[in-house]
Amino acid sequence: MKNIKVLTLVPLLVIGGLLTACNKDNKQPINNERPYQEGFVYVDPPLYEPIDLDYGDKQLDKVEIIGIPYTKEIKVADFDNLDVQVRAWYMDNTTHQVPLKMKNIPLDFRHYFGEIGDHSITLTARDIKQTFEFKIVDNPDFKGYKCYFYDRNKKLMDTQTVGYYQNVTYQGQELPQVDEDNDYRYTLTGWDHETRYIHQDMQFLAQYNKLEKRWYAIRQYNRESTALCGIVNSTKTQGSGLAYLGRINRAVAYYGPTYELDGEDIELTIEPGNYTKYIQDMYDTIVSELIEYKVDSDYNMKLYGNPSDIVLHPQFATEFDKNYQYKGGIKAYMNNKEDIELSALDPFENTISNITTSFNYLRPVISKDDKPGYYRAAIVGSFDVYLDVSFNKLGDHIYEVGNFNQFVIAPVRYSFKMADQYSVDGEFGPNFDTKLTVSTRSLFYMADAIDWSNW
Repeated sequence: MKNIKVLTLVPLLVIGGLLTACNKDNKQPINNERPYQEGFVYVDPPLYEPIDLDYGDKQLDKVEIIGIPYTKEIKVADFDNLDVQVRAWYMDNTTHQVPLKMKNIPLDFRHYFGEIGDHSITLTARDIKQTFEFKIVDNPDFKGYKCYFYDRNKKLMDTQTVGYYQNVTYQGQELPQVDEDNDYRYTLTGWDHETRYIHQDMQFLAQYNKLEKRWYAIRQYNRESTALCGIVNSTKTQGSGLAYLGRINRAVAYYGPTYELDGEDIELTIEPGNYTKYIQDMYDTIVSELIEYKVDSDYNMKLYGNPSDIVLHPQFATEFDKNYQYKGGIKAYMNNKEDIELSALDPFENTISNITTSFNYLRPVISKDDKPGYYRAAIVGSFDVYLDVSFNKLGDHIYEVGNFNQFVIAPVRYSFKMADQYSVDGEFGPNFDTKLTVSTRSLFYMADAIDWSNW
């Protein structure tokens, strides 16, 4: 009959001064000369390995610890350099010895072997207990472990010295809980390594959950649209105007097949093909998903026709109307606090040119360790969205929306790139509720901005 499998350790008494994990004395000045080390070597995470005292079918009688110096003094972080063993006595008066190393000490108790002072730990095997006392003394060869904390851009934010198997807490400048750039929104989740049980020099990189700003609409600051230019006919009863609505970031201009991550690395594929269908799908998505139509009742008697058809049944221009002589170069201040220069590139041919150029980039590779879900390669870019609307002038500041209306969706130069896209369910539609607006109010002011008298 087997009576004992493992030996557990329980701390009974801790006496003497303790070295804290991260107090003011341990905090170091930030050394900006210490860049993030790519390929930094991490020791395997510490594991607990119980001691197995099973020895055939023998019944355990008692246990003892041998190999502790007679002075009971153990240097900080030096336990594994001693030849400490557990000797087990069995009922038939036979003995069996196994080494006792730090891996056999439960994780929560290892810090005592780095804290100067008197300690006592009890070994328990079933109902048999054995207490051994020891005294931790200074170790001039142990300088502690250096811990370096970096933000998501790998900028050093905090440096600390930590004791043996101590815990470390970040004490640097507060990191943003949410951060973003043009491509992604980041939500802070913690650090890339465990901050407990420190047993080597460490570097910690802030970890953020990354969400692609796919089909991300950006309005102008406090504006639905800006009227840019207009033309009228000779009788000054019909005209049209061009207005800027906003910018769409990471619009999907072209994409490859979808792959499900299933335990193997994936090299995403994307091949040249018929771009026209993809571009038309992109236009449809921009209008149907990212442009909202609003009715402002204050303008019911000022704007007639079927303005909702502009959004419900959209038409798209392949180039800017040359009569506007619009050359772009106009600055706009956006809701994301960016000053941008509006694109005046004709939509269709320039979009195709940007797509084909983007094939020169390397295809993305997804690691088997990335988030489970679906991935694809896509060519994404930014597009400025314009609205070209025709009007009939019915009276003084009274207009009717005409029948010749179209969106002009102009690609932004140098914004195109090859990207890997992630989806939980295999759908890759807009993942933020950001929209541009076409309203009866903005259409009225668009018509009213046309200089009807000078034509």
